[in-house]
Amino acid sequence: MAMIHKGVWAQEDLLFLDSERMDLRLRRLASAGVTHLFPCVHRPASGRGVNFLSDLTDVNPDYPAGDPMRELIRRAQDHGIQTHPWFCLFKPGAGDGVFRKYPDSHAVFRGHSPYPEWDRREMKDGRCTDWVCALQPQVQRHLLELLGEFAERYRPSGLHLDYVRTGSVCSCGYCTEEMARFGIDLDPETYDPLNAWWWTRWRVDRLTGFVRDVRALTRRLGLALSAAVKCFWPRQIPTGAQDWVSWAGEGLLDDVIPMIYSDSDEFVRQTIALHRTFPDLNAGRCQYWAGLKKCDSVGAITADQLRRQIALADELGAGGVAVFRENALTDEDVKVLKESL
Repeated sequence: MAMIHKGVWAQEDLLFLDSERMDLRLRRLASAGVTHLFPCVHRPASGRGVNFLSDLTDVNPDYPAGDPMRELIRRAQDHGIQTHPWFCLFKPGAGDGVFRKYPDSHAVFRGHSPYPEWDRREMKDGRCTDWVCALQPQVQRHLLELLGEFAERYRPSGLHLDYVRTGSVCSCGYCTEEMARFGIDLDPETYDPLNAWWWTRWRVDRLTGFVRDVRALTRRLGLALSAAVKCFWPRQIPTGAQDWVSWAGEGLLDDVIPMIYSDSDEFVRQTIALHRTFPDLNAGRCQYWAGLKKCDSVGAITADQLRRQIALADELGAGGVAVFRENALTDEDVKVLKESL
């Protein structure tokens, strides 16, 4: 299968440029053959509000006048690039409007998970200040309405979901009450690990139901839906409840992008090769991409490494690659992207 897509994740600085510099950045991506742009509009750590106009939540007070989100979509389209705005759903950042709107929406993580979770979190008085409970109906309803408002207002090519996971296992008031209905006690002192399957199954079903609702929204509006997901499946399901392989098999996503961020070419090769054995990813209902890093919180890879990893993704049958992140790409990296595929 020939690779047909090249994408980049872009941080919010792209929205804070003047028109000329924004256009220069987009022209640079277009010269590299980039087909998809995933600009961050819902920042996980800033807690300063969203970077688009909204009547449903707090808008970043520094968001420039003139609505650059609309300008970015238009200018990207002029350069032949699709725009799929990137939402960090259940980790909106401390101070986000959802916490003010729903004070009880904070996630509560108390160490039930048997697996280490890499998601960073800020804690205060036993509650997460930057993660919401991904399973609460009020939280899911709020985010679905926010996604719908954005899609209706801006009409991008699609919506791109990130942090569509629980962060860890939550034992907030809502989760505790729901599990009590099944006779399961979530108190860390008395919790029975034999109940883990029932708790995990309920959490997976709640999160998958949310993705189904988003899918219904994008289908109604004629938009694509994609998601950045943790690459270790199914190992991370007990922690994050993110059953992305089943989402792909059910056709809930048009594109799924496991984040295979590594400076090890062998790790990238083995992970993609493993993914390509999953029947649900070969059923033709969802396009599989490889999410690669140029630079993340751990460090950066060289242009030669990026070239090798893109070649591996192509060789192993990925339908696309997405690179994190746009503002870290050197001229040599842009050349690599241009010459690849």
